[in-house]
Amino acid sequence: MKNGSLEQWLHPEILNEEHPTKLGLGQRLNVIIDVADALHYLHQECEQLVLHCDLKPNNDLLNDDMVAHVSDFGIARLVLSIGGSSRKDTSSIGIKGTVGYAPPEYGMGSEVSTCGDMYSFGKLESSCWKYLPVEDLLMKFLKMVKICIILLQFHFLITLSRF
Repeated sequence: MKNGSLEQWLHPEILNEEHPTKLGLGQRLNVIIDVADALHYLHQECEQLVLHCDLKPNNDLLNDDMVAHVSDFGIARLVLSIGGSSRKDTSSIGIKGTVGYAPPEYGMGSEVSTCGDMYSFGKLESSCWKYLPVEDLLMKFLKMVKICIILLQFHFLITLSRF
């Protein structure tokens, strides 16, 4: 796709000169919503459940209008439901995702699931906010809120330990 992958936009140093230097807050939010819609479709709307198993910024492509499209279904699994039981058909054997985005239980041999895709989605969402430019006022505000929540939790734990 014309605008490349989300990975390229999160790391501007690998962008070519025709792209803006960064994604704005609204664009990042729209990308996350687009990927969430795609996962909802794969998990809930398809005739057969599709588990992507490798959701990461490099596999989310952006079109001309900066709409995100989930790509690279090379290790995706189809889950066939027949008479209440399910069977997972795989398109590849072995590795189940990318280190850093695959859930830890996949490394221990657990079966793939929608929970694994949701874990990867959470990591992808986190990486979108992680690379948000510091000068963005909303990000500064969110960081302050996070610090306040952590301090309140810490204060609560100290208070409990006194009893």
